[in-house]
Amino acid sequence: MQSNSAPYTQLRRLALEWAVDAQVPPEMVLRNICEWAAAGAFPEKSLVDSIGKKISALNIYMSFRAAIEPNGLLTGISVGDTTYHEHGSEWGPPVIAAALVSSEGVLAFCEHTNTLPPPSMLGGIRRAWAKLKQQKSVSPPPCPDAEDHAVKGVRTPACARRHRILELPCDGPEGRASTNRIPAR
Repeated sequence: MQSNSAPYTQLRRLALEWAVDAQVPPEMVLRNICEWAAAGAFPEKSLVDSIGKKISALNIYMSFRAAIEPNGLLTGISVGDTTYHEHGSEWGPPVIAAALVSSEGVLAFCEHTNTLPPPSMLGGIRRAWAKLKQQKSVSPPPCPDAEDHAVKGVRTPACARRHRILELPCDGPEGRASTNRIPAR
């Protein structure tokens, strides 16, 4: 590894580095990173904001979901068979924009996902050699069970206390919550 890597890297910059190296869209890489975050690929306390306040991996995942789902911040974010509302400033594009990842967190993430470190952390001959061996992904692969991990994360007591939950009946073709009707209270 290069010894001159910074102690923290912006999450979006990390995604961009991997995307350029793998020649894929940065949004695709960012999605994969956020999904792996929900699956626990980052060690505790490796995701922080610019003043060092911890950002939970679940908030990273839900923020990406809020950013990509049409009207996600207005209509709620569906995970499993539940739609979550009133998340305040914990979820959304500003969280992704402010997120920093520690260098140690990036390396642990790479180990967990079998991914080469980004070019800023592994470059030159060592990177070229590692790419030639083709034993690791050049950018993070999709997380196969991100939704399942997110469902477990949002059902923790701490998360349930912080977010008002609106349960919708499962009547869609894949058993997903229907967003066209809300049960009477």
